[in-house]
Amino acid sequence: MTSNKYSFLYDILDLIEKKRITYWLEGGTALAAYRDGKIFLWEHDFDIGIWKEDAIKLLKQINKSEKKYKIVIQKNFPYLDNIIQIYSLQKEFIPNQIDIYIYTKKNEYAYMRWFHTPEGFIGKIFRYLFFFNNKYLKKFYKIRKDNLLFRLIFFILSLCFRLLITFNYNFLSARYHSFPKIYFENLQSISFCNREMFISSEAESFLKHRYGENWKTPDDNFNQSGKWKTSLARPILSMKDLPQINIELKYYEK
Repeated sequence: MTSNKYSFLYDILDLIEKKRITYWLEGGTALAAYRDGKIFLWEHDFDIGIWKEDAIKLLKQINKSEKKYKIVIQKNFPYLDNIIQIYSLQKEFIPNQIDIYIYTKKNEYAYMRWFHTPEGFIGKIFRYLFFFNNKYLKKFYKIRKDNLLFRLIFFILSLCFRLLITFNYNFLSARYHSFPKIYFENLQSISFCNREMFISSEAESFLKHRYGENWKTPDDNFNQSGKWKTSLARPILSMKDLPQINIELKYYEK
């Protein structure tokens, strides 16, 4: 496998390093790099973690680059809380999708909250309403200037969206990624995909926390089987454990 197949990955890492943004390998990418030394055969994306205070800096840097990527912010929701997804427009690259996980420091831990996927029966109802409302809010945001009726519909949808977010934040819970923040403050270099990258200097403790006692045993069915739900790294916590999100409708323009 020649290095040019990693050009998309190298480009994104160059952008991150140019702005001196701290990053580390996350999730299945960290596991593959540390345990196997190669990308999993079934893998389609590359997982990287950064601190939330660097997320806007990274977005600005990506936007300054050539328009050769597709950027999806927060699963197409108009706020930034836990994920930025970058897609290559050229499918031959390995990987052709990079997921940027965004972590928030709180006390001695680092958290990543899945705000748009609340837990529980009420959470499932809310999730449907949240995605439905967001779909049409995005649509009418882009055409709202055309006439008074569209502006009225947009106003109503926007109000409903804010009410849904307020209810979600105050009354519901979600899965988080939760780690001792020391895992991401102390980093070490690792050679992966023919390049030096960064991973937790306590990689074994991190991977045990993330995947359980059997992390050294390959299991390509870990996520599909639901085993991830038993991980110490994936607790269900109140939405209010992290600050309220900031709605940024400008993200609909991406």
